[in-house]
Amino acid sequence: MTKRILFILTGGTISAQDSDQGLVAGTINQELTDILASSELDFSYELANLFSIDSTNMQPENWLQIAQVIQDQYDYFDGFIVVHGTDTMAYGAAALSYLIQNSEKPIVFTGSQVPLSKIGNDGVKNILDAVTYATSDDAYAVSIVFHGEVLLGTRSRKVRSRSYQAFQTIDFANRAVVRSQKALPILNRANDLAPVQFYHQLNPRVGLIKLTPGLPAQVIEAYSQMTDVIIIEGFGIGGIPQLSQLDYAGQIRRAVSQGKYVILTTQVPMEGSDYEVYAVGQSILGEKYIIETANITSEALVLKAMWALGNSTDFAQFKAMIQQPVDYDYLK
Repeated sequence: MTKRILFILTGGTISAQDSDQGLVAGTINQELTDILASSELDFSYELANLFSIDSTNMQPENWLQIAQVIQDQYDYFDGFIVVHGTDTMAYGAAALSYLIQNSEKPIVFTGSQVPLSKIGNDGVKNILDAVTYATSDDAYAVSIVFHGEVLLGTRSRKVRSRSYQAFQTIDFANRAVVRSQKALPILNRANDLAPVQFYHQLNPRVGLIKLTPGLPAQVIEAYSQMTDVIIIEGFGIGGIPQLSQLDYAGQIRRAVSQGKYVILTTQVPMEGSDYEVYAVGQSILGEKYIIETANITSEALVLKAMWALGNSTDFAQFKAMIQQPVDYDYLK
């Protein structure tokens, strides 16, 4: 059966053109048409030019727009390919993973490190690989397809700023790989997916603090004035400095006394956190409005907090949403 694919174009490096101010996002309708004509796969497609921006400028409202387009067209297409800039692609894929859950249809993010307008670019391969995966019978959920790899939307991170192998699935297996125009699954597709569920809210009042030695604890107070959820990336398996001159614990307690939610995680990318191991972690556990996470990427945690904050009515519901696994995002 011929698969119907909707391309949602958002700009990014893949569309970039030279200007006096450096590369700027453009449009690639004709380039895409030429690339897709070279594929031997059985599919039809349509192009939706949603916007054309550098992904550094991507905001939560942009991902809400993308999700709405997919919801509006969900019954008419077999798969969706979001052409997106790489700098915030991991955040975008995480956002769509929470806004569109249990999708039996593939929602694929792809792009390139080098513009299609440049010789030797990686965009042509990534586009064709994205089509290969999106038209596969085993494809589902939100993924990033890049450099022949199919990465989970909830566990991806950009780990290289120049190389073509730009993304990595953090602390977990890839969903699949693409080789010679074939998608080879690594993770088995679930046979008992619940019905697809769409959400329409992302509350951006979420901030992330990466602790560094000597960082004044007053940064927590500053964040409390601008956000409702403060994510703190502690040291190692889970440590917050216990120094009287810094008083992180006091600042955290003041934040939660003001009704702010505090989420504790680690800046270490692999193996997650456990704040109960050391005294420097246990010192603030058990406080009201504090959540300790397990193994989750910072990109996913920021967007999951935005999603949970936008779709919950109290702390108990918010905490349950954070700790409920979505497509392998939350490993214990």
